[in-house]
Amino acid sequence: MKEIIIDGNRYDVDNNTDVTLDYKSPFFSDISKLKPNRSYTIKLPFTAINRKNIENSYLIDVVSLFPYQKKSCEYWKNGLPIIQRGNAYLLACTSSIEVAATWGNGTAIVNIGDKKMTEITGISEEYIEWDDSIEIGITEKGNIHYSKIDFGMGLDKRYTRPVVSVKYLFDKIFENAGLDYSINTEAKNLLDKLWIPLLSNNPDENTFNHNYCSCDVIVDDLWANGAVGLNNFIKTTNTIEFLYHQVDGGSYAVLKATEDIKVTIRFNAYMNVFTDNENCYLIFSDGREIAIAPEGHSYSFNGTFEMDKGTFVHIEQHSKNNYGNGKIYIENIETKEVPFGTVFPIDINLPDIKQIDFLKSIMQMMCLFAHPDTDNPNLINLYSIDTLYNNKVNARDWTNKLLSRVPEEQKFTFGSYSKQNWMRYKEDDTVSINADDYLTVDNEYLETSQDLFTLSFSATDEKNGMAFISLYEQEEDKINENSGISPRILVDNYVTGEGWKALFLPYLSFSGESGLRNSYYTKYQEIIRQPRVISVKCALSDYDLYTLDLTIPVYFRQYGAYFAIINLKTGDKASTVQLLKL
Repeated sequence: MKEIIIDGNRYDVDNNTDVTLDYKSPFFSDISKLKPNRSYTIKLPFTAINRKNIENSYLIDVVSLFPYQKKSCEYWKNGLPIIQRGNAYLLACTSSIEVAATWGNGTAIVNIGDKKMTEITGISEEYIEWDDSIEIGITEKGNIHYSKIDFGMGLDKRYTRPVVSVKYLFDKIFENAGLDYSINTEAKNLLDKLWIPLLSNNPDENTFNHNYCSCDVIVDDLWANGAVGLNNFIKTTNTIEFLYHQVDGGSYAVLKATEDIKVTIRFNAYMNVFTDNENCYLIFSDGREIAIAPEGHSYSFNGTFEMDKGTFVHIEQHSKNNYGNGKIYIENIETKEVPFGTVFPIDINLPDIKQIDFLKSIMQMMCLFAHPDTDNPNLINLYSIDTLYNNKVNARDWTNKLLSRVPEEQKFTFGSYSKQNWMRYKEDDTVSINADDYLTVDNEYLETSQDLFTLSFSATDEKNGMAFISLYEQEEDKINENSGISPRILVDNYVTGEGWKALFLPYLSFSGESGLRNSYYTKYQEIIRQPRVISVKCALSDYDLYTLDLTIPVYFRQYGAYFAIINLKTGDKASTVQLLKL
């Protein structure tokens, strides 16, 4: 007996309602390309109950969102839940009501979408001080700290950058998507050690808020040389400087930009004695001039301007016959870069890559594949190929389910591999180290070489016992920033007596005895070196489908071998199963 429940409503079925299911293995597909299990088109009878369930949306004059929304779905057969927590879609209405269902792989991952790393929520308030008080290798704040990394200028505080925990970002991405994950101990140990340095230098509200200051300005010749408040103000930020000068005919304040800035100036002054009814002026060194007309005994102004580095603005009041006091408030100072002496924001300076590509790169380093948990669809299990081998002890014996000893098809290729299948770090002209390696397929008919994947990160050189990233370069008396540096990933360890020190250690390279290839891709290499893929027909019961677990291999005594299920398509009398020999 078949039961189909969509959005909580039970649908009528008849003898012509065929439900063909297509299961796909989570292995050998990266997280960004996971394809969900799906049904072929299910044709439901055009009964009154079914028409009501779809809100009569088959009628031209009925307005309904039902055809355009995914609905929750269950499929039961002979009392067993074959599909749980699936999604159903209305495809068409003809002489029957045509629907399709998806479930399993990829259905939960879609919540991550195409969001960038800079869009991770929950870390917008994360920042770390960036001023003379920091100690490189010591200063830390939760999942952020300053590690010993040479960004091109040694360990000069003005040219260092913070690093962020990869596991912290990993956790946040899953949390934002409403998901959790499980990972094996070996992979978790590496994940805990990984950190990424922040290579961009973009300011945000944290930067601006911490730059907020105000200062007293005495609008009087006699006080011009004693502007103590201005001197105090200089100490609060390196973004701007205040100078207060006396000139013939009056006094003025000067706001000078030491960075490219966008600044809001709010100016209020009150004249105790006001004998000359003259304007105040904002006069910019680039030629802009704004007159501020008096209102009674007061001047008042509020405006926002962009100022280039090295330019300045005068706030002038020329008459010697007027004197009084006032204030200049400097608000919302926005710089194109984070100025040293303030705080360094985290989220806006994360690598300019998609969250899904970040996850994919980390998982590719450790040969991990995503698979939703059978009992909890919001739990994503990150499995390695070793899982298949370790589960041999739990293998399902399908010996008596095989309908013919002779496979319907047997192939000696698998996937789209070449003889050499390269695992690469992202190319960066500033990096000399080669950390790439390849997996081998023993088949002379294949193409010679191809890239299996390229990480979103580049490898990193070493200099003076620490990671070296040529973010800054000195040319005579000028220091230039290299904007073309690719994202990096490093191992960061706390060394007693030295503090945090980051390096691209040998086990981050794909090559080498202790590299990623030998540590995480051994079984993967065994499988694809001389692959054997067969397609067979099996008589599977409803209970077999109910208990189907694609992370557990199957065993056939006829072949004396264990196989991983790559694809399974059900049928009325037999299921077609594509198998990869382990």
